[in-house]
Amino acid sequence: MSVYQDSNLRVDAEWLSKYESHSVKQLLAKYSRVKSIECSLDVLRCKNLHSTLYKLDWLLLEDGKWEIECHNLLPVHGYNHRSYNQLQYAFSNLFRGRYVLVSRDNAVLKFIKQADRISGGTELREASFGFISDGSQCGQLDLIFEKIFAQTIIKVEVLLCGPVDKHRQLAEKYPRLILLPDYKHRDIRPPINVKKRMLIEAAKFDNLVIAHDRFFFDSIWFKKLVDYGNCFDFYNCRRCDWSSYPEENRVHGDWSGMRWPATAYGFEPTSYSVDYKHSNPNIYLNGGLYIGKTACFKSIPWPDHLNWGDMEDVHYTRLIELSGAVIQMDFSNRVFTTTKRLARVRQGNLLSHAKRLIFSEFRRMVFKLRHGVDFID
Repeated sequence: MSVYQDSNLRVDAEWLSKYESHSVKQLLAKYSRVKSIECSLDVLRCKNLHSTLYKLDWLLLEDGKWEIECHNLLPVHGYNHRSYNQLQYAFSNLFRGRYVLVSRDNAVLKFIKQADRISGGTELREASFGFISDGSQCGQLDLIFEKIFAQTIIKVEVLLCGPVDKHRQLAEKYPRLILLPDYKHRDIRPPINVKKRMLIEAAKFDNLVIAHDRFFFDSIWFKKLVDYGNCFDFYNCRRCDWSSYPEENRVHGDWSGMRWPATAYGFEPTSYSVDYKHSNPNIYLNGGLYIGKTACFKSIPWPDHLNWGDMEDVHYTRLIELSGAVIQMDFSNRVFTTTKRLARVRQGNLLSHAKRLIFSEFRRMVFKLRHGVDFID
């Protein structure tokens, strides 16, 4: 383990380029915790601000000092970089009073860490898996459960919410499988959020995977999850087409954006896949798979009044952000899915990308001539 000279960490563009994608566990395995952190202006331009601040917080000792340069900033929010007001909002929302701003002299924000976060340690040793099914995919669930129960990397429990009579044979084959009763209501839309809340209440482990009956988790997924570690609020990874397993062909829904508000429309689709190299302020977690701390799920309840097809996943992601919780994306890991609604992501070449950009710009011009704006909320 390395130790920073003078117990101080300097975070600049070079540091971010090396370590921004590292998990907390990986950072703590490389470095000791420090008494002070100094951040250059590059932090205000980094790709995933909340994720970066979350990780740096783990490196700073209690009563430690955190300084962030804000010189040469225009008093305009989001113009070429984040304003110091945006940064102050991120600190207050993410850390919930664990930091106090003690000065803003010479265009440097100075925070003092009042309290450490409550931690269960960096090692991930157990997880609950909660599946939702309508009883029509028992053969598929058999393959899913076989892989989960066969792995010996972590301790697991598996919950299945759906029609109990259709799942009894699965429970007989897998004695450790816990069946939860189905939930019905008069509305024709499946009450997906109610079922997710049932799984959350039944889960006994600190980490919880909530999935539809089309996601497969192999031994590689478990190993990479353990390598990433236990330090996250919500965890996301790449999604690949099960039909080409073990080849990793990306499908839509893993690193996706949705223009906000969710009811907006405009010259192009408001939902889209984002290149892994890029970030986007409108990233949301697709509802088929959620991975996070059980405590976080309980503190951010799924709204009962939203059902399947109500863009409940987009709504819930906004609730996560407003709560101050952070979604960590692990691009090294992947899960496989049999989804037919979310097709493979087209890779394309430079020519095809250029054609799409030209066509998109043409649509934008036509829409703006008609409506006067690019998007309507």
